[in-house]
Amino acid sequence: MPTYVYKDTVNGARFDFFQKITDEPLEVHPDTGHPVVKVFTPIPAHFKGAGFYSTTK
Repeated sequence: MPTYVYKDTVNGARFDFFQKITDEPLEVHPDTGHPVVKVFTPIPAHFKGAGFYSTTK
C-alpha cells in the first residue's frame, strides 16, 4: 500500500498515512479531527546507463 503525506491545516504538522490507491483522500486527521490537505511530493527517478542525461553531480 502506498504512503501518502498529509498536512494538518490547523497546526501545520505533516504525517504519513498508509491507504489504498482506490481509497478517498483524507479530509480530517484520524486522531485530532483537524482538517487536512494532501501534500504532493516529487517522485525520485534516476536513469543510469548510456544514452541517458544525468542532472546529478
